[in-house]
Order: sequence, then structure tokens, then C-alpha cells
Amino acid sequence: MVNANFIAGEETLGAEVKGAIATGNHFYLGGNLTVVSFGAGARPSLPGEEGRGTGYMTELGAGGFGKIGTDGIFDMSGGIGFGSSFSDQLMKIYLQPAIGFRRKKVEFATGIKATYLNSKSDRWEEGKSNNFILEPFLLGRFGGEKTKFQAGINFPTVVATDALSGTVPNLTLGVIFRFGKAK
Repeated sequence: MVNANFIAGEETLGAEVKGAIATGNHFYLGGNLTVVSFGAGARPSLPGEEGRGTGYMTELGAGGFGKIGTDGIFDMSGGIGFGSSFSDQLMKIYLQPAIGFRRKKVEFATGIKATYLNSKSDRWEEGKSNNFILEPFLLGRFGGEKTKFQAGINFPTVVATDALSGTVPNLTLGVIFRFGKAK
């Protein structure tokens, strides 16, 4: 499976490419690359602009999936990612359960991605930051068995010991290509 997405938020624009391969009837390995631009209108930063920049994240993961009845599906995946944002170095570990249903021309899923994010930076006095992020999401796919258009929305929320900080939802639009026999 290969999936290409366009990402848009209030001050975020980006692109994402994902790939996965089934290693059996219920397991898969996957990875992705995400590149984003942050800031007002998400245009490229000008020298000296604060709160603006670009970033990237690469992830490697694995998961398992199965059927619930005739049309229901469940998925549990986890992985690790590395990247940068502004001048910060990022490392994340995530776990993502999801549940949904699948028919030949339509698929829907919902779930929550739980992420531990470690950030190291020269921009802060402390030099590092640890965050726990919860991202509930909704995802829909429409089309043929091998090619589907995809739309999704997620609601990232940073959870800390003394604060709960929601952010603006992110919208993703893309296309997914499946190769081989659909399970």
C-alpha cells in the first residue's frame, strides 16, 4: 500500500507519503515521511521571523489488523519516529489503536494516536521538552478496491502534568493505492 496526503491546518501546510507491506494475513510493516511548513499562512519563513519554520518526521512502525464480523476491522500499530522542527531535534514513540468498517467502495475508521515526543533545542533554557500528545482522528476512504481517495481530520491535544493544550484540527486529503490481493 502507498498513500500520499496533503496536510492543512490553521498555520500548517505539508505533504506526507506512507508505505506499508503486509507480512502475513494479520501483520504489517510501514513507514512514512512528513514535511511541513509552520507559521502565518504557512508560507516559507523569512530570515528573522519568529514562530515560523519547516520540519520533517520519518517514522517506522509495525502493526496488526483483523476482522470484526463481516465488515468490521480493527488495527493496532506502534512505532518510532525521528525528525526536526525549526532547529529542534525530535524523537517520538507512538501507539495507535483504530476501529472501523470496510466495504469494496467505502471505508471509515476512528481511533486515537498516543505519542510521547521528546524535543531537544538550543532555543530554550532547559534545552529539552517531553510531551505526551493524544490525537483522536476520523478517516474516510472512497473509490475502487485498488485506488481510493482519502479524507481525514485529527485533533491533536498536548497533555502535560499541569496543562491540557488543544490545537487546531488538521485536515488531510490524499489518495491510497493498494497492490496485490486485498485482505
